[in-house]
Amino acid sequence: MSDALRRQPLGILPAKTISDALPERDRAIVIMRFFGDMTQTQIGQQLGISQMHVSRLLSRSLQQLRVGFFDRDPTR
Repeated sequence: MSDALRRQPLGILPAKTISDALPERDRAIVIMRFFGDMTQTQIGQQLGISQMHVSRLLSRSLQQLRVGFFDRDPTR
């Protein structure tokens, strides 16, 4: 992450920056779940994967986003 982005408060990080942290399929799952209000079962049906796999991918994606947010040095 660039120094300019590290200096920004968490609440104003651009959505594009957040989504760039994830692979395309993982990004799509996060978008369908939280912006499309789809269940994990519906997402799985849409992508042709099991609900359990959606759950694993979603957990991994959210962890990656958390790490990206909370590992930032607030003094920079």
